[in-house]
Amino acid sequence: MARGRNALGLDIGSSSIKLVQLKESKKGISLASFSMAPLPSEAIVDGALMNSTAVVDTIQGMISNQKLKNRQVAISISGHSVIIKKISLPAMTPEELDESIKWEAEQYIPFDVNDVYIDYQILQTRPEQGQMDVLLVAAKKEIVDEYAGVVREAGLDPICVGIDCLTIQQCFELNYGYPPGETVVLIDVGASTININVVANGITTFTRDIAMGGNQFTEEIQKQLNVSYDEAEAYKLGGERGVDADSVVPQEVERVMGTVSDSMASEIHRSLDFYMATSSEGRISRIYLSGGTAKVPALARTLENRIGVACELVDPFRGIQIDPKLFNLDYVNAVRPLAAVAVGLGLRKTGDFRINLLPLRAAKKRESGKQFLLLAAVFLVAEAGALFYWQSTKEDELAGVQGTNAKIQAQVAEAKAKSATVAKIEAEKAELEKQKTVLDSLIEGQAGPVKMLDELSLMLTPVTDPIQKLAQEKRKWNPDWDPKRLWIESFREEKRRLKINGFARTNDDLAEFLHRLNTSKHFVNVRLNVSESVESSELDGLKLVRFDLDAVGIYGPADVQRLSRKEIGEQAK
Repeated sequence: MARGRNALGLDIGSSSIKLVQLKESKKGISLASFSMAPLPSEAIVDGALMNSTAVVDTIQGMISNQKLKNRQVAISISGHSVIIKKISLPAMTPEELDESIKWEAEQYIPFDVNDVYIDYQILQTRPEQGQMDVLLVAAKKEIVDEYAGVVREAGLDPICVGIDCLTIQQCFELNYGYPPGETVVLIDVGASTININVVANGITTFTRDIAMGGNQFTEEIQKQLNVSYDEAEAYKLGGERGVDADSVVPQEVERVMGTVSDSMASEIHRSLDFYMATSSEGRISRIYLSGGTAKVPALARTLENRIGVACELVDPFRGIQIDPKLFNLDYVNAVRPLAAVAVGLGLRKTGDFRINLLPLRAAKKRESGKQFLLLAAVFLVAEAGALFYWQSTKEDELAGVQGTNAKIQAQVAEAKAKSATVAKIEAEKAELEKQKTVLDSLIEGQAGPVKMLDELSLMLTPVTDPIQKLAQEKRKWNPDWDPKRLWIESFREEKRRLKINGFARTNDDLAEFLHRLNTSKHFVNVRLNVSESVESSELDGLKLVRFDLDAVGIYGPADVQRLSRKEIGEQAK
């Protein structure tokens, strides 16, 4: 891992906050501090901070009670404001990927790309296919800024904003490793959200968030047994909190817990069925549960029976040394499943982040500002010293100036002689930049046609998934349109000039297709040449609309520049 001190792992959950500080040494990783504190009811709802004052006060109290001096913290988020997508891209350098990731991300994110923070991680490269697999992560700026803001308000310095399910994966990797060829499922069951992360051969292959959690157990117990929320929460955890245990039949609580567990397991099973149906990876070998609700015995038992895979609780402290003189081991053992996110965050260090949604440019700018002030101060001190020295040795310096002046004159003459060389270098630089543009175009030309045809296929493929429909709405496409009402007879390309012919059921169908072409970044200058009503002899005289249109194909960012220079398209020579 990278050098430096570990950040404080601060897991801001919807019902409680967990704080972990780890210490790394030659002997391994040890637990330096661990604490938990509850949050008021509805302080956080569906990931949104409804009572930020309570969150700030709780964090400050935890830091004060633990007497922690470290102010750098790592936090993480989850929920429907977060998008995680594994995508395949043409092989490129990290620098090229960094320049083009925002352009590539637009087609996968159902939000305005300017409203999200984006980060990515290269999972693996496939040189034989000229491809690379990338984990793309995006989150709404307002959520990231909101969580980072309460941390700063508490007097701490957030250096990382990660994603819950990926943070748990880092914790799991430390404590368990990844057996070759195995596929495991990491499921974090919190108070209001379930995070699913399928990891095959150590690589994230599927993630999903489900809007369910421990609150469902509490609310159902409260409803069925007619008790207060606090009493229902106590029954869920197996305690009484002042309630006479004889007044409630234990089997009734177990029945409610079993019913909710079955509903929850059904949703998880449905997500894993979707993964298995769309993935080429091997079967799932084991399921690991974390989060406060993971301690409900009925949940793990129901998952095992329904899915047919062994299910166990994650131990986030399995590979971490714990001094029994500093910690109550009974307490630590009781809350182990709740600490997975905090432990994963506690492994983070500056410059050691897999995914970090914190806008680092601003952080770097602030650091540059600090360096500028420091350099300015050093410069002022040096200037004062130089002035004092000059005053004390004025006569000697005057003599030296004359000699220096002669040297400068000689240097000026030498610089004039080198001016021709400088001009030559500038010309070579311009030529190299021109060659780079050509090379970028060639690289895009390898995968560009495939991506352009993929985009066309996406336009003509019916969608049923809510996320895909949301993505179409974001692009101002009609998600209820049936693409089967239009078909293409021919598609020809020559030097990015496209000729598309086909039939549509009605003019409205043709209009939707033209709209999709016009709003796609892979097609520009779309022009309809022919649109006429015809009767199909093969379909018993069914009336159709025959169309003929032209367009210009765009493979990637380099083509956008070439189009502006009229190197491609109708005006290209």
